Amino acid sequence: MTYSPILSEDALLQALLKDSLNGLILYQVVRNEAGKPIDFLYQLVNPAAAILLGACPEDLHGKSCKEVFPQGDELRMYYQQVAVSGQNLRVEYQLPTDGRWFEVFITEQVQETLLCFFTNITDRVLAEQELIKNLTLLQHTEELASMGSWDYDRSTDQFFWSEGMYRLFGLELGTPISLQTYVNNVLEADQPVALRFVDKLQRETLPFEETLRIRRYGDEAIIKIKGVVKSNSQEQPMWVLGGCWDITH
Repeated sequence: MTYSPILSEDALLQALLKDSLNGLILYQVVRNEAGKPIDFLYQLVNPAAAILLGACPEDLHGKSCKEVFPQGDELRMYYQQVAVSGQNLRVEYQLPTDGRWFEVFITEQVQETLLCFFTNITDRVLAEQELIKNLTLLQHTEELASMGSWDYDRSTDQFFWSEGMYRLFGLELGTPISLQTYVNNVLEADQPVALRFVDKLQRETLPFEETLRIRRYGDEAIIKIKGVVKSNSQEQPMWVLGGCWDITH
């Protein structure tokens, strides 16, 4: 039995271009006499990409990228890089017209063409920017309020300390943290309290708190630590989240 394709390769490409929710553009590379890529002509543009350019796909065929999208110098620089090196490239690009963010994958094709895929990543980028802003705000708040935050993963026996925690304990940022850190840094008289706190970190299922006296830069300081136990999807208490406050004064 002989296989006979229902659609030609060109028809398949056109179908993919039409139905994809992501932007797809096929460019013809234009080079100067020295062989340097200087412009890119639209050969195929799917509806999603045409909307970004504010035009109909049919109206873009054969037109210059510089003419249609004059504000896209940064994007064309990436196109030139791929046209010269022949190496695929994936970049994040902010659309100058409305501020949306796209992941752009650029790949060299046969007969001096580039195929570009545009995926909208605006929500992800905004979420990352919001996270960075919140972390920065948290750092400022911790510094002003003489506090810190931490979490402990029981399954891996690993801690995460904020910068504020390192300041409260007088430790260099990035110093490895373990359960023993609490025991090692308290006054000798408070070691039983530190051991009780460590036991709660490992076994407790309800919210808890302890007050510890620690030695910081040669002076005595008093800190209050609170913890809340969080369960995983199997309702197993696996994470402990908490805060720490300097109550010396």
